[in-house]
Amino acid sequence: MPLLIRILQEKKTLTIPTTSVINPQEGTIEAWVYVNDAIKNTSVWRYIFGHGSDNTRNWIALRHTTDNKWEARTSNSTGQSSGVAVPDTLSIDWHYFAMRWSPTELALFIDGVKVGSVINPKLPDTLEPTAKIGSWALGDYGWVNTVIDEFRVSNRARTDQEIQSAYNSSLPVDAWTTLKLDFNGNLNAQSGQ
Repeated sequence: MPLLIRILQEKKTLTIPTTSVINPQEGTIEAWVYVNDAIKNTSVWRYIFGHGSDNTRNWIALRHTTDNKWEARTSNSTGQSSGVAVPDTLSIDWHYFAMRWSPTELALFIDGVKVGSVINPKLPDTLEPTAKIGSWALGDYGWVNTVIDEFRVSNRARTDQEIQSAYNSSLPVDAWTTLKLDFNGNLNAQSGQ
């Protein structure tokens, strides 16, 4: 993992394409994140994943907030948003985060457990060409300043059971995986499609 550590310590991020990778109306994002004091710093929002057309529209974001919460947030093209946030009570250690969205639910999972959800969320109508891992999508802001491992994007809302299973083992590449990054000393991407 030294490659990813260097990228984030230099306040750079990893940009990924959204075309054929992220479904704005249904999907799942999962990652193992080393929760440290830097990501818990509440001076700014710290983004594990960030996408948006601007600061209010067409969001898909997984982040640590300035009021010390973990949050999954989506918004539509008019800026109406939906969010699930829970207080940060996590220890300094590796933790598994997942967010899933569909027209019926936006849910946040930590360490395989659904910690919150909202029904009928506001979802993006369109996506920009790219999103970012490790910071906010627009400009130089919101770096996580930590290590991320096994990042996976799926083009459908995975079930509670699938998310629990992923927490208990490695994140597999299957037919619904549109992007998988293992960060095993390289940035090689895998896809099940």
